[in-house]
Amino acid sequence: GFTLESSALIITGSLVGSAEAFDAVCRQYGVFVAHSLEEMLDLGVIFQGGRRAKGRRVGIITGSGGAGVILADACVLEGLAVPLLPAADQTALLELMPKPFMGSVANPVDVTAQALAKPGAFEAVLTGVPAGDGVDMIAPVIIGNPTHPEMYIRAHATTQKPVAFVSTLLPTSLLDAGIAAYTDPRRAAHALSALAAFSLRKTR
Repeated sequence: GFTLESSALIITGSLVGSAEAFDAVCRQYGVFVAHSLEEMLDLGVIFQGGRRAKGRRVGIITGSGGAGVILADACVLEGLAVPLLPAADQTALLELMPKPFMGSVANPVDVTAQALAKPGAFEAVLTGVPAGDGVDMIAPVIIGNPTHPEMYIRAHATTQKPVAFVSTLLPTSLLDAGIAAYTDPRRAAHALSALAAFSLRKTR
């Protein structure tokens, strides 16, 4: 006998098959499918500026070593690369740091609280990392509410590389300026990964 339960199973199974076919067609034509409202908004934020990535290398800038590691791990899990910066770029960044410097200029670039206390030095790093050829996208970390939002806005304007800020508090000042910002490193990494995949697709 044909029961309501078996009918529901048949319908559900056909929907799953249709969804798989739909996803396959979308992948073929370079269309990205958002599987939640959250993901749709995240992708909209990173795509709205029109910037495109020339590769999958991410430069991470942070004042907290732990936050930088979490973000780096999230990027790698999303198929992105967090390479060491070229030696010349590291040397140039090191010259911007207060002495003695206890952080890292390798990538993630951990400026520590030393440079965070000097907005001029930190802004120089925010503009210096994307200026080099070692990375294709930038992911700076903001600890707390940005006290100098204009600094981040200026730094964003100095490059055409995609930038996704990660902040412990949602920086509405950056979002209002049309700059991508996320409170979760995983979401930021996923958005950058989608942008890279779209930018590097072979078929349009």
